Amino acid sequence: MGLEQLPSKNASVQNYGAGDLKPLFSAIDRKESQGVLGVWVVGVNAANRDMVKAYLKRMTQSEDEPIFYDRKGTGGGLFVITPTPITFKEFVEVAGKMGKVSLQDKERFFVEVILNRDRFEARPASAALQDERHQYFVLANLKELSCLDIRRVIAAAKRLSAVNPDKMRGEVSSRLVELLREPWGRDAEYVTALASALVVWAEPDHEEAQRVVDYVATELKKADCEIPASLIRFLLHGSEKRSLALLLEEWKKDPQKWEDECKAAGPTGEADIIRSLNESDDFVLKRSAARILGEIGSEASLSALKAFTHDADNELRLCAELSVNLIEKRLGIDSSAKGGR
Repeated sequence: MGLEQLPSKNASVQNYGAGDLKPLFSAIDRKESQGVLGVWVVGVNAANRDMVKAYLKRMTQSEDEPIFYDRKGTGGGLFVITPTPITFKEFVEVAGKMGKVSLQDKERFFVEVILNRDRFEARPASAALQDERHQYFVLANLKELSCLDIRRVIAAAKRLSAVNPDKMRGEVSSRLVELLREPWGRDAEYVTALASALVVWAEPDHEEAQRVVDYVATELKKADCEIPASLIRFLLHGSEKRSLALLLEEWKKDPQKWEDECKAAGPTGEADIIRSLNESDDFVLKRSAARILGEIGSEASLSALKAFTHDADNELRLCAELSVNLIEKRLGIDSSAKGGR
């Protein structure tokens, strides 16, 4: 039968009634090539059913909602997931995060799991979770990151992102990396909360954290979602040049928001910013470029800026003049020798 049994001696598909697993077998007959999986969840109820369903949809990377078949009087119910690209082995791992896997049958694409309700059901907020001065604040919120109720995970990540990292920095950052390497579904709030906490808790040169945050920022950009400034600041500590390109792309879309970040990035982006000053038709962007070059520019910026010191746009002309003065002062150029400018 291909049945791999785990601790329970009497665990067997044969223990189910004739109709209990019929929806799974019918789905397999109809859509076997599309990836069909079934999980019987012992302990599922009206309070946690939707959370279990959302978790299964996200973690199995299915485009469709899992279908739930309530089996009242049995202490559980059946979820059928299709289509899904994950393997049966990966599915067993997904189920294992919900609780104790008591049965797995690869031939029938079926798993039974005894739900750990603590991971899904809300509890009264304790002082340790809310008060950052509490000695168990970090530990309590780290534990929350292991629950499968996505709302609790988001709340814990937001609390952790609002404090200075102290003890357990390695444990918190490792857990956040682990979560971000899992499927996210389409929940931008979830992934943004996790990534925002990670850039607070991870060391700036942490290579795995850099890779994960770079991936998060790229995916948020693809989905046309806002990228938190803290993520780009974190990426600028890494060796990847893509982070600067990402920063400049965001700056071109919203110069006022990202101007300070471009200044903080230093002279690395000077050539690109000079190009925007010279080529852009957006006067808001040109003024921003002039101000940035005043902070980071070298002699290369001087010649570009001087071309705009007589521009018809009064604000751009003023920005260019001020930036020329800043660069000349920084380079030790005698302003009395400016002559024909």
